[in-house]
Amino acid sequence: MPKDLDLVVSDAWQVGEALDDLLVEPVREMPGWIAAWFGRAFCGALIEWVAGVHPDVDRPGPHEQGPAAESGLEDVVWEGHRIRCTALRIQLAAAECRGRVEAARRIRAFQEP
Repeated sequence: MPKDLDLVVSDAWQVGEALDDLLVEPVREMPGWIAAWFGRAFCGALIEWVAGVHPDVDRPGPHEQGPAAESGLEDVVWEGHRIRCTALRIQLAAAECRGRVEAARRIRAFQEP
């Protein structure tokens, strides 16, 4: 079970409206952050979304929400819905770049046959 869901969307306000009754933090502008817009909701798991991701977020290494991730999305089917997700190779590289040892270990364990 996921602890949280991180989404990159084209319209942060539209997602905020759709999740209005679940909002923990309404959509707001995020100057100086990885993306222009951010919102947060809760429904059994934390749901966070960004819009307007800045291209330089992939420096010094790939970020799971940056242009590198967007160029290599993979389809995952969940409860009959097709969801475009960041490829595990990008998630692993991002975790390693950010020093997230436990996240990197879990990704590697999931990838093992």
